[in-house]
Amino acid sequence: MNNILKESSYSINKAVRLLNTNKLVSLKAETVYGLACDPSSIKSIKKLYDLKKRPYNNPLIIHISSIQMLNSICQTNELTKKIISQFWPGPLTIILPKKKK
Repeated sequence: MNNILKESSYSINKAVRLLNTNKLVSLKAETVYGLACDPSSIKSIKKLYDLKKRPYNNPLIIHISSIQMLNSICQTNELTKKIISQFWPGPLTIILPKKKK
């Protein structure tokens, strides 16, 4: 399905439903549009890599909505937390290693 929806509660809820069923969604970010998937779904991640024709060892961007989400998936330290506290809420890019399983 290829639908372009205006930003609204309906379109956000639809994107969430699609992501929750292992579908890919194009989203507007700060400066560009990007493809999104559920980062906790191996099936979704594989779809994203295959569609983009990327090697599986290339890292992906994960958009974080809270410090709790960050702490659950990334290794952080006091410096990271200090930087985040200065800029959140707001756009911020930080490259962090993922937590070991």
